[in-house]
Amino acid sequence: TAPLTLNYTVLKAGNTDTVDTIQEATYGDMLSSLTLPASSAKGSWSWKNIGSPETTPVGNFGEQKFTAVFTPANSNYEYEEVEVTIIVSKKSVNVPTLDQNEFTYVKDLVQAPTVVDDDATNRGYYTISFENENSTNAGTTRCC
Repeated sequence: TAPLTLNYTVLKAGNTDTVDTIQEATYGDMLSSLTLPASSAKGSWSWKNIGSPETTPVGNFGEQKFTAVFTPANSNYEYEEVEVTIIVSKKSVNVPTLDQNEFTYVKDLVQAPTVVDDDATNRGYYTISFENENSTNAGTTRCC
């Protein structure tokens, strides 16, 4: 009888740790507040092209997309990329109530100042608009 020759290929194992592909955050949260699987003997998860998750915001209100990357600890496992959708909710902000008596540096106000939350940049600032009878010292300022 002739010798039997078998050819075989050993495939890399897939990673069994899964990433939640839909996560929730609040405007102003950092990427580090989201959950990636813990590092193991198989490898580790991280955010692709993000220098520091501790200082990288999740982004504006709505759906934001980031890529999570599995980097294997050895050649027995496959490299993997997973797109993660982050649903960013609005941040609750307490807008201060102001009345004209709080603006002692402006005299003869025509109306009470208006206060608007600068939600587009939402860094804790508010725009305060005010006007007096002859528009002297009237204008807009940011505070808080």
